[in-house]
Amino acid sequence: MQKVNDALARLTGALDKLNAQQGGVAQVEKAHADLEIEAAHLRTDVSQLKKQKLDLESRQKKAAQEVDKALDEINAALGEN
Repeated sequence: MQKVNDALARLTGALDKLNAQQGGVAQVEKAHADLEIEAAHLRTDVSQLKKQKLDLESRQKKAAQEVDKALDEINAALGEN
């Protein structure tokens, strides 16, 4: 009977360890899912920032062209070429 009690105690201990590990795995899986969501948000943010960068570069180029055009007109009006 003592052997049965010892075996049951070991089994109970093993089940407790298994339950603790499963709880740890569940926490890791949740953390992983949360990180996946965060990564998706970051990818969206990066994409929007890239679009914004391209837009700003385009605006800057157009503004530089307008400044050059204005300077050319000023130089033409002053008779400088």
